[in-house]
Amino acid sequence: MFYEDFFTMDDDGHWMSSPSNSPENTPGNYWKGPGSSMGTTMNATMDFAIAKELLTHLIEGAQLTGMYLEDISTWRQMLERIPPYQLTEDGAVREWMHPYFEENDHHRHESHVYPVFPGTEVTRESDPILYKAFVTSIEKRLGLGLKEQSGWSLAHMANNYARMGQGDSALECLETLARSCVMNNLITLHNDWRGMGIGVDMDWAPVQLDANMGWTSAIQEMLLFSIPGELHILPALPVRWRKGKAGPLLARGGVECTLEWDVSKQRLDIMLRSTNGCKPIDLVLPEAAEGLRDSSDPFELKLRQVAVSEAPLHLSVILKRVEA
Repeated sequence: MFYEDFFTMDDDGHWMSSPSNSPENTPGNYWKGPGSSMGTTMNATMDFAIAKELLTHLIEGAQLTGMYLEDISTWRQMLERIPPYQLTEDGAVREWMHPYFEENDHHRHESHVYPVFPGTEVTRESDPILYKAFVTSIEKRLGLGLKEQSGWSLAHMANNYARMGQGDSALECLETLARSCVMNNLITLHNDWRGMGIGVDMDWAPVQLDANMGWTSAIQEMLLFSIPGELHILPALPVRWRKGKAGPLLARGGVECTLEWDVSKQRLDIMLRSTNGCKPIDLVLPEAAEGLRDSSDPFELKLRQVAVSEAPLHLSVILKRVEA
């Protein structure tokens, strides 16, 4: 594996990643203003977040398949040597885990929040304190405002907002992206190609298909967040999306989820189906949930465990009344 050969060990017994890079950003003590860059660093937080995710998945995959079992102990030892995430004095996660490099919030990229998105290592439920630190990092980076965003960064922001449960802000990012960086054929570009003063202003606008893919991801994240064994239904539904239908959405862990909701009728219908056998799922319902229709069974509104099999499971949820 690449990391076995690439990582070296520091004096404290933790891995070092060098050379390293946090895409497009320059540490604050090397940044000389717009147009300056010095991307070659050490210990970018994203490096370790990706390595941690990879090693965790390798261990899980080996255990599930019975393959490469002899490597599990090595991978576990490598995980133990990954340094813990570091925080700044104001409670944000550091972008570089090395004293040589200072923070720089003058760039739109948010690569160091990988454990929140696209990763699933840190959630509000799994580690509330660290999750808050990642949210602080996102908020500090957004001080640039939408005017300095590109096609991809708007899609990235929308996904991060969805993971934070802020549906209206996620929708604002997607609408800004639609107005500034989408061509007539629906292909997304890096910047405001019409020169309307929305987003990054450049003389030319390269195609940036990752914004197309990020857009699709953001919409699904607004409607459904999942980790194996846990589904969050409508975690970041914008106020304006009062009625809709989506699915089947494929959740992590092999579960299909179809949703249909109508806020005016106080109704949310959920259909769940497993793609690989029966499994227990912790179902986290939206804040607006009041109970289940056609059932006197009391349940915890925030978390309900259900058994999901290959036969469709239908649930109808009563939503709180919300004025238009």
